[in-house]
Amino acid sequence: MTMNLHFDPDTLVYTTSDLDIGKKYGWLFDKPSNTYSTTNPLEVSRAYEDKAKDILEVAKGLYRTRRFASAAILPSTKTEWPIPAGKSLYEYQKAGIEFILATPNTLLADEMGVGKTIQAIVATNVLGGKTLVICPASLKINWSREFASWSVPEKRVAIISGEKGWDASADVTIINYDILHRNGKGLKSQEWETVICDECHYLQNPKTKRTKAAMRVKSANTIMITGTPITSRPINMLPVLKRLDKAGWHHYPKFVYRYCAAVNTRFGLDVSGSSNEVELSKRLRSTVMIRRKKDEVLKELPPKVKQVIELGAGRKGDKELLKVLGITDPENLSEADYRKLMKFQQGQGAEFSEMSTIRKENAISKLKEAVPFIKDAVVNSGKVVVFAHHKEVVHGIAGQFGEGEVVTITGDTSMTKRQEAVDRFQTDPAVGLFVGNIQAAGVGLTLTASSHVIFAELDWVPGNMDQASDRCHRIGAVGDSVLIQYLVLGGSIDAAMAKALAAKADTIDSVLDDVWLSECFQ
Repeated sequence: MTMNLHFDPDTLVYTTSDLDIGKKYGWLFDKPSNTYSTTNPLEVSRAYEDKAKDILEVAKGLYRTRRFASAAILPSTKTEWPIPAGKSLYEYQKAGIEFILATPNTLLADEMGVGKTIQAIVATNVLGGKTLVICPASLKINWSREFASWSVPEKRVAIISGEKGWDASADVTIINYDILHRNGKGLKSQEWETVICDECHYLQNPKTKRTKAAMRVKSANTIMITGTPITSRPINMLPVLKRLDKAGWHHYPKFVYRYCAAVNTRFGLDVSGSSNEVELSKRLRSTVMIRRKKDEVLKELPPKVKQVIELGAGRKGDKELLKVLGITDPENLSEADYRKLMKFQQGQGAEFSEMSTIRKENAISKLKEAVPFIKDAVVNSGKVVVFAHHKEVVHGIAGQFGEGEVVTITGDTSMTKRQEAVDRFQTDPAVGLFVGNIQAAGVGLTLTASSHVIFAELDWVPGNMDQASDRCHRIGAVGDSVLIQYLVLGGSIDAAMAKALAAKADTIDSVLDDVWLSECFQ
């Protein structure tokens, strides 16, 4: 085969003038130059089989010097990783793990929905030793659950809450940013193998207690995780970069004049700008950062990526009702428990009205933890669609955002206002959030400006939620993968409903050819 191929090591782009090859393998076509291009070395090696070995060797060489971290799928030099039986990793995740292990201080900046948590946990399976996870309060339980799901060997996990001390014997300790400084002395004295800072853009202000406390914790390896390494301006990155590579990023004046368009004013140095962005990106990728966007790895991702996120514990009344129903373990439903819950769907049983009331109270009380999670999602994803059941929840979420940042649709919204809300969400960059009722907004709308859906409440019918999420995953978002997250409270009716719905979906052959929530609990 003729080698009509050019590779640019600076942009990491492969370009071919062989139009048949480019068309066959679905590369990106450039009309002015009449060429096809891709950033995926595996695709290139398949297309040019006679040069496959040479192509991958070059790619691996660049990877080993950490200059290849922006490519869609990095060629991994390992084929097996310590993961539980029955689990599997995508190729780009394997490569991400290898990057973490080759870079003791890593900025894992994959786009939301690509699987950063899993990559970090599998890396700790290799690194061993004790791990400290620092994250927003709303994500502590989810991290604990993911460690239980992906750790090899099984690890003992401890969650620190409030003023509670910490268990030095635990393999994994999880704490949230807002209380980190209270436990700083004990955590600082621990010899950590790995410290993971999730949503590390929380550390953009070097003067806050949370940032100072996080930077004081010592470890052999540090994994900083965020889907948005630059939330608004380059200066926000500097505290994290100093933690990861102090020698390379210690010089404040040099950084701000080079990358922040620093200007001297009568009020002092203005570092709110941005400059030399391409250079900064290349420098980050050649040193500490690995970042893959969802559209770069879509060929590996399924059309819908689904996650159940536990935000905290259920309310007391919620748990009491479960006991009245005779359900003692909502996380592990028996067949009898499942039948009881299904009766409520049909409005059967004396407790139905009480359960409906508690579901509403439960959803409203969940707002305290759900709203920060949703705000982080908007920061990470740009545009987010949130579905709920009760109007009070819809308005409770929307009320925490500025008027120009959110649109809502409930059963009370007129048809004209509905279309106006959809149009604003689809076309206005300032509108980052759509919030609607599952019933009122779950059908007939096109919300393809977002590929991130959050259910603040669940519906008894899996098909209703599938239809709702399809507002984003439909024509207009061709080939895109949609991240769908279900917010629940641990040990609550929420959790019981999620389990029951997963079981129900398993008994139905065609819920949009999907096993719905069951995959989230594997």
